[in-house]
Formats: sequence, structure tokens, C-alpha cells
Amino acid sequence: MLGNWGLTMAELQRLTRAGRARLRPACGPGPLEELEARWHVRLPGDYRRFILSISDGVEEPASDIPLLFALGACWDLGSDRAREFTADAVGDLSRDFPLHLIPAGEEEDGFAWEWADGPPPGALPLSYRGDTNFIYLVTAGPECGHVWEHEAGSFYPVANRLRRRAAFLEWLGLDLERLAERG
Repeated sequence: MLGNWGLTMAELQRLTRAGRARLRPACGPGPLEELEARWHVRLPGDYRRFILSISDGVEEPASDIPLLFALGACWDLGSDRAREFTADAVGDLSRDFPLHLIPAGEEEDGFAWEWADGPPPGALPLSYRGDTNFIYLVTAGPECGHVWEHEAGSFYPVANRLRRRAAFLEWLGLDLERLAERG
């Protein structure tokens, strides 16, 4: 499903019809442009296209786990997701993401970014998989457009099936496949 828009959307529609995924309404261009101006960044193309035309957030109804955070949940303290991700979970999105030299599929032991300094710059939270496992979309620097995972103190680039760095659409496709496999 490597970045194939049609296949990813077909899988998302199938999971939605089966009640396995719940979509939030798409984000309008006005709110998105307002957020981008506030953050001094233009979000990566495939993510932008998805939230503008398909959905601003995807949840798994059975567990109420967000497969994809609503963009507004990253800054709107009054949102449903405020208890999970608040404005202080987003670093400076216009600054370069600092961990660009790690090969896809390999971990960094956490020394390149200290959480005591706050959330990583140049990385928008996309999702989480438990208390210590977060998924980020890189918004600035050499890794812009790629998805990275932070798990229990380690950062690593998410790899697609070809062991290359995954972009947003590839990550979403792989995540939807994992959801479908859980049956």
C-alpha cells in the first residue's frame, strides 16, 4: 500500500463501513491556514490533502483510541482530546527536526533529544500507542514529510515495506492494515 492514495482510502472506507474506524469531518482551508500561520509552517502535502478532503482525525470506536489525532486537538485545550494531547505537546514546528541521521528501521537511544527540553521541534503529534509510544509527522528539516515514532525514550523513523522512511500516507496505510488484521 506504499503511499497509494486510492488503496489507503478504500481500506479506510471499508473499516468505516464495518464500524472499525470513525472519521471526524474534514478540516476547512481557513482553520488549517490559520494553524499553519500560527505555527509558521506549511504542513506536508499528503497530510494536508487528507485532513482537507477526507478527515481531520480517525478513531477506533472499539477502544476510542485515536488512530490519527484531529489537528485541532494539538492546540485546542477545550477539545475532547485535550486530556491526551494539549498545546504543550507540540514543539516549534518551524524548527528543523533534530534526528535526521538515523537509518530507517533503526532506533536512536534518546540522547539526541532530551524530553526535559520539551516536545521535539519540527514534529507534529499524529497518534499514540499507549503512554510512552507516540507517532510524529516531521514538519521541518531534512526529514520533512516523514513519520517518526517515539517509544519509551527512543526515536526512530517509521519504515515502509521497502525499509525506506514512511511518509504520512504510507504510515496511515500500514496502520489501517494493522487495524484490519486485528479483526
